[in-house]
Amino acid sequence: KSTLVCLGKDSPNPASPVPPRSVADIACIKTNMCSDLIATLKEVKREHVTKDGQCVAEVILIDNSEVKPGLLAVVVIGVFGKEKIQLLKQHLGEPMVFFNLTIVASNGNADINHFAADVVKQPPVCSKTEALRNRRTELADATNTELLTQAWTPSQGKDVSGSQPLSCS
Repeated sequence: KSTLVCLGKDSPNPASPVPPRSVADIACIKTNMCSDLIATLKEVKREHVTKDGQCVAEVILIDNSEVKPGLLAVVVIGVFGKEKIQLLKQHLGEPMVFFNLTIVASNGNADINHFAADVVKQPPVCSKTEALRNRRTELADATNTELLTQAWTPSQGKDVSGSQPLSCS
C-alpha cells in the first residue's frame, strides 16, 4: 500500500524510490503481494532452462537484517530471464534493488520470484545502500545466516506480458 507524504516545495525529490523493507521483512510476509527490496547479492546458483525455454536461477540475498542477535537473514528468490541473471552474476557481492518481487505465501513459507519483465538495477544513493556497501565483504562471506525461505522450485508463473508500470516521485 502506498501513501503520499508532502515534503514541501523546498525539499529535494528523490531520484528513485528507496524500498524500506529488509530481507527479514520480505520473508515474514504472510499474504500474496509484490514488494521492492534493496539487498546484497550473496550467490547465484542452480541456473537452468525450463521446459518452455525460460532461463531461471536461484539468487540468494542478504542485508543487515537479523533473525536473532548475530544471525543474519537470508532469502532465496527465483529469478527469470537470461539477461537479468547475467547482470546479477556481474554484481555478486554488491547491493541491487529489485522492483516488484512477487511473494506467494503458502504453508507458512514465502515463495519469492522476480520475473523477466520486472526491473533490477543498481540501488539509489541512500543510507541503506551505503550501509550494505560498507559491509560488502562481511555480507558476502557471512556464515552466521538463517535461510528464511524454502529453496525455489519451479511452479506456474504469473503472466508478465505487456507493460509493467513503475511510479516514483
